[in-house]
Amino acid sequence: ALAVAVRAWESRAGEHFKESAQALEEVSGASDRNDEAGVRAGCQRLHDTNAVGLQADLPTPDPALTAELQSMIDDLNTATHACLRFADSRQPEDASNYQTYLARAVDHLTTAKRILNEDLGQ
Repeated sequence: ALAVAVRAWESRAGEHFKESAQALEEVSGASDRNDEAGVRAGCQRLHDTNAVGLQADLPTPDPALTAELQSMIDDLNTATHACLRFADSRQPEDASNYQTYLARAVDHLTTAKRILNEDLGQ
């Protein structure tokens, strides 16, 4: 029963994961090009995809999965606000905060993927 419920949830929320990965690539590419407007746009997209889009898809049928995704969203929210501040002010601590919270978010995402795969019997 859990696998069926999680699969239905994943079919609704899966697009946010794809959009999030694309936004991360957008931020990375813009940073490499020193494209300030691109960094800002990517950070905003990353925020909206997660703190707005994925947040609306919670809770999941599995409380452990929900907890990991909520932690990821919270860390991405902090990271994207630091990213936007960095785009405005170029303060090194904002870049550091962005990197720290982004790394934490990726760790939560890795755990969430493991839980999701277990829930789906994979």
